[in-house]
Amino acid sequence: DIDRFKLVNDSHGHLVGSRTLRRLAEVLGSCIRQVDTLARYGGDEFTVLLVDTGLETGLTIANRIRAAVASALFETRGAGSLSITVSVGVAAFPTHGRTPEELIETADKAMYRAKSLGRDRVCSASDL
Repeated sequence: DIDRFKLVNDSHGHLVGSRTLRRLAEVLGSCIRQVDTLARYGGDEFTVLLVDTGLETGLTIANRIRAAVASALFETRGAGSLSITVSVGVAAFPTHGRTPEELIETADKAMYRAKSLGRDRVCSASDL
């Protein structure tokens, strides 16, 4: 989930917000393997399904994603750019859920924990 994405739309307009989402998808895609799945899962949320990946490796990849997003530049309408951060929740099958719905719900709760702890961080479902 993008931290404070509403501020991007409010400050720079929805066109910049849309460009930011497209650029974020590029950054996320560069952090995962071709066998993994990246999907937009709502307004400013994305979901990544990591194939045959345990919790510890998932957390490593999530931290790589968080750092890549924090260091990326996103274009504005003018000559400037903006930076964004993300809060990430990680859940693993079957420890944190046996169905896609359970895994998404658990990862979502971990993501909200990351937001409550100050944003721009990764939280594991094991910490809930």
